[in-house]
Amino acid sequence: SAAESPTRGGLNIRNTGAAGGDVDMNLRKQMAWDLSIKHMGDGRPVLAAACQLAIGQDGVALKLLLQAHELEAAALLCVVPGCKVDDIDAQRVHEMVGIRLEQAGMCDLAKEAFDRCGESKAKELYEMMVFRMTSGLQEFEVNEIYAQRAINPP
Repeated sequence: SAAESPTRGGLNIRNTGAAGGDVDMNLRKQMAWDLSIKHMGDGRPVLAAACQLAIGQDGVALKLLLQAHELEAAALLCVVPGCKVDDIDAQRVHEMVGIRLEQAGMCDLAKEAFDRCGESKAKELYEMMVFRMTSGLQEFEVNEIYAQRAINPP
């Protein structure tokens, strides 16, 4: 009967075993994609990303957040335990966060963000940040900054 078998658009949405479970999951995925598109179109990228997270599409959620310039939300997603985002994408997010922190004058926090990019990339980013910090300074000031940060001047 209709009361025992809820439907949506004529499809049975109750999990009825292996084949029914596939239909159920496909319907959920389609609904999540439809809602993601709607939320992105309405200027609500965090909700669009949440729809993707609900169906296990962590990488898609990250890309939606980045597309909408929701860098802080993307960074949070990258550090959630168990979140499955591509390492390259996560490194890119941490690099962008570090650059934003550097621009805001928070160089110690920027270094922490860079440290999440892997050892060699973090060293490169940190050295570039220190180089930018020292442009236009006198030589003794430059040497002092490099000494404080325990890196060799260029």
